[in-house]
Amino acid sequence: MSCIKDIDQSSDSEDDLPLSTMLLQRVTAREKANPTDEQLETPRTQDPETQPKVYHELQSVSSLYNAHFEKRKQWYGFEKTSIVIRPDEEREGDGSDKDPDYLPSEEDDSQSDGDSIEKDINCSIDNVSSEVFEPTKEKSSEEPNKCPRLLHSSEFVVEGEPREEIEDSEQEKTQPQCKERQARKRKRNHGMEYRTESGKLFKNKGVKEPCDVEVCKKRGLSCHRFSQKLRSDINGGFYQSGQLADQRRWLLSYVDVQKPKRTKNTSRKGRTMKYHLPFEKEKVQVCRKMFLNTVGIDERQVRTALSKVREDGQMEPEGRGGRRVQDQIKDDLKRQSIKEHISEFPKMESHYCRAMSKHEFLAPDLSIQKMYDMYCEKQKQRNETPASKSLYKNVFSSLRLKFYTLKKDACGICLTKMKNPEQNEEFQEVYEKHIAEKTKVREIKEDSKKKAIENPKLSAAVFDLQQVIYLPKSNHSSLFYKRRLANFNFTIYELGSGKGHCYLWHEGIAKRGANEIATCIFSFIKEKDAEGKEEIVFFCDGCIGQNKNSIVSAMLLYALEKSQSLMKMTVCYFETNHGQSEGDSMHLVIERKVSKQPELYHPSQLATLIQSARASGKQPYRVHVVQMNTHDILDWKEHGQKVLGINNWRETDDGRVIQWPNVMEVSVKKEDGKCELYFKNSHNEAKPSKLNKRVKRSRSSDQQNISVLPKPAYTPPPNMSFEKYKDLMSMCSGRNAVITHQDHVSFYKGLPHNEI
Repeated sequence: MSCIKDIDQSSDSEDDLPLSTMLLQRVTAREKANPTDEQLETPRTQDPETQPKVYHELQSVSSLYNAHFEKRKQWYGFEKTSIVIRPDEEREGDGSDKDPDYLPSEEDDSQSDGDSIEKDINCSIDNVSSEVFEPTKEKSSEEPNKCPRLLHSSEFVVEGEPREEIEDSEQEKTQPQCKERQARKRKRNHGMEYRTESGKLFKNKGVKEPCDVEVCKKRGLSCHRFSQKLRSDINGGFYQSGQLADQRRWLLSYVDVQKPKRTKNTSRKGRTMKYHLPFEKEKVQVCRKMFLNTVGIDERQVRTALSKVREDGQMEPEGRGGRRVQDQIKDDLKRQSIKEHISEFPKMESHYCRAMSKHEFLAPDLSIQKMYDMYCEKQKQRNETPASKSLYKNVFSSLRLKFYTLKKDACGICLTKMKNPEQNEEFQEVYEKHIAEKTKVREIKEDSKKKAIENPKLSAAVFDLQQVIYLPKSNHSSLFYKRRLANFNFTIYELGSGKGHCYLWHEGIAKRGANEIATCIFSFIKEKDAEGKEEIVFFCDGCIGQNKNSIVSAMLLYALEKSQSLMKMTVCYFETNHGQSEGDSMHLVIERKVSKQPELYHPSQLATLIQSARASGKQPYRVHVVQMNTHDILDWKEHGQKVLGINNWRETDDGRVIQWPNVMEVSVKKEDGKCELYFKNSHNEAKPSKLNKRVKRSRSSDQQNISVLPKPAYTPPPNMSFEKYKDLMSMCSGRNAVITHQDHVSFYKGLPHNEI
């Protein structure tokens, strides 16, 4: 039956026709109404080769239209789209440069017939697969015999929210095929029914019919001992793992190969195979048919498994897949080049967890992308092909490297409790004490903050040492391969007033130990004492090497003895891994400001930058810069040991031994003109324990010597390593020098360092 009909014959059932057929009918009606000379001479036939040009155009447009909207539904996920067919009077050009949703045309149809009716035909597609054409306007009564002309593909306009059309990637195109291939492989290895890519069907590899057990019994075989259920269990166990290598090992363990006892000269038989099956924890011999039909395989698979055995008795590994030996050698060379490149970057140790962290750290302004770009540039200079970025990432991850200094925010006790709530009584007791300490110290901090706001005689503050800031800072690629100058920033944040204090120095002045921390706190205490404060409460983390030690306690005793208005000072230590405080906001603001600055060369620039780090409208951070004179750093350790004899103070009045890791609070008070030291091992203790000073001390530690000023900690200043100094000098000279200002160059050249 011909698919070309007159429009009058199909108008009643037009809604039920596919879009392509409907358009073909309308074009046919138009050609009948206005036949061309060629059509008058050549009758229409069903042979596509003899169809007029418009017939082929219509088929092309219809197929493009259907394919286009099938993809649009997948991309956009719409359910209803409006298609507007525009007449010639409303067209301006082909519109391909105005609407991104025009269909691609095979050729320009600007010479097509211009006769058309002046109306729009609105089509709604509720379901793209149905392709139902639903006209929303009735035919004009003035032109009942005219129908729409053949539309150019660019006239189909999709009304709606335009979205970028993205072509499917190669991985997305091949992903369904990979899934199907993997599914077939999984079914095959599990002995299930599957169909090959060509359509060939392989049935389930179940248990087949047994052999003639009576004949086998006479031959001395044990085929008669295997019931149907036992054979099914053996078959299920064989395919259970779904691994071809395991199945081959199973076959090798139950098939014995022997030399034939008797052979003829013309025989090609080179081996005899004996088949066995497991029966009550032992192997019993069966015939070949019983063995193969029980396992559900043919003899070819047995021969293949035997051919995989090497001379040493081991089975050859699977040879399919993987990479060739040549490619593996190339990969090894590329991995080695990546490791050599990464090793050129200087490493830093963790600020918070130097003793516990297994990672090394690179400069925080580095990234994988920056390092990979430098690597590619270096490989091009060597005329070598760089490795892929994914391989670079894999090698980087294997080297235990990170780009930031690790801060212990994650609590091991809390994570253990979160992952496994059901713990033993001993752990539950530790966890409850841990949470009680964390909660109590935060309550004390909030209470001290309120008192500091209400009482002008009391000051509450948190202090901490910020992560190391390395200078110079620049986007110069060679800078990332060099060791840079470490700058330290010790911050104190006043909870009552919101003021921030920063104490800056670099490694050419001092290190970052307890003496440096105690000196900065001592400077802050002197300032508050001059303001008339009577009590100061400090909060900090429990770092033994910097905050929680006898050195800081010795400084507190000295500062209280020398003070004019202060009567009490307390240091409260946060629970382990729960040291978050308001001081962290200072570090965040400063780090953000430094990261936005493209170039920094001198520590004085860092001080200026920190002063402007705070947002406008708020009080800027006060910056206390330790000058080049290293005598500002005092030796509180020697003062506490030799002058105060604090090393001999190991017991409290109630007889408890002082262990610094367990101390949670240290306080000093003036009582009857003397300064006393108190300890707490828990914030929940009602009263602190007083230090017992009745222990015999040396003559130099007499009470009258407590007011002796500590000696400078460094004479001369500490030296940096020669390797770091050499890297700094390389940045100050050469054709690609990073540091060019003469004052900056003189500063770096004058840094103290070790000789070769």
